[in-house]
Amino acid sequence: MVRKYSTQLHEDFSTTWCCRRAQRTRSRSGVRTLMFLCSFKSRLVLASARRRKNAARRPRAIAASLFCQRAVRTDNMTTAVMFWLVSGHRPTILADECDKWAFLNEELVGLFNSGHRKGENVMRCEGDSSELRSFNVYAPVALATIGALPSQLHSRSIVIRLQRATRAESKARAKFDLEHVETEHELCRKLARWIADNRERIAVCKPKLPENLFNRTADNWRPLFQIAEVAGGDWRQRCANALMKLTTREDDAENLRVMLLADIQQVFSVERMFSRDLRDLLADMDERPWQEVCRGGKPITERWLARSLAAFGIHSKNVRIDEKQAKGYERTDFDDVFARYLDVGTDTSVPEHGIGTETDAHVSPGKTDD
Repeated sequence: MVRKYSTQLHEDFSTTWCCRRAQRTRSRSGVRTLMFLCSFKSRLVLASARRRKNAARRPRAIAASLFCQRAVRTDNMTTAVMFWLVSGHRPTILADECDKWAFLNEELVGLFNSGHRKGENVMRCEGDSSELRSFNVYAPVALATIGALPSQLHSRSIVIRLQRATRAESKARAKFDLEHVETEHELCRKLARWIADNRERIAVCKPKLPENLFNRTADNWRPLFQIAEVAGGDWRQRCANALMKLTTREDDAENLRVMLLADIQQVFSVERMFSRDLRDLLADMDERPWQEVCRGGKPITERWLARSLAAFGIHSKNVRIDEKQAKGYERTDFDDVFARYLDVGTDTSVPEHGIGTETDAHVSPGKTDD
């Protein structure tokens, strides 16, 4: 499967992702899978920039059904069927051409979003009597799409961006034959056996995540690092390499904004402060990105700061300090945001690959003309 169709980096990532669905075991609570030991289940997304003739063959190309338990192709499935399927059968959802049908349906997008967290339920009315029913929507999902994801789904996903193969790559690539999958079946059995032997170790493993991971990005990658940690050898480094390559600019932008909040919490020690003074305090911080965060490696500006904080609903206003008046902020403006986004003990070290310094304007305010 991955061996024939992807790079080594994608092989490493896909192996750890598929491991989470490779084996079914028995416990006191009944039939369970490794996936249900995890609190979060990232959505695996294969995204292509443009449509091509063989675009619809992507799920077949990765042959995910060979490696994932109870894999179900759900192309163009109705909303009601999808809810019953996920709630009653706990499948691995394989959905192709989502830009044509799934992403146009708000209820399906909501199901994919809610199913990211273990224990999440969605309420619906059913029958002529409109009886209220709770649907458990926690399930692993692999999506294939053209173009961008819905914004609310992106933070819950790990995206592999596909590129059209060159003629030389197409000639060198082995053709996948669904009639001869002996190698893939053998690999699946090995993965299943390894999961069965190491299930308890994975369940209690608490891996040390890279310092730049926050919030949902950390939730998406933590189970993969659990598997890599237990696997030993160079798997942790291979997982970290996959993280660095697959983490998108949108993920980086979110992490950069959280880092900004943490630093503001540290330097904002008075009741109110002018924007220019807050900018200067941030720019003076050692080993932080604010001295070169704007386009061209320029220092942080008031405009960049204002656009960054606007993402949290915080806006500058006229502030009076002594006899002076200028645009600025009050400490109380940040109280709610600090409580929501900054956990106690959150590590806000500068990411090794310099996140957020060159993001698109519609994603992050990191790119300005200042």
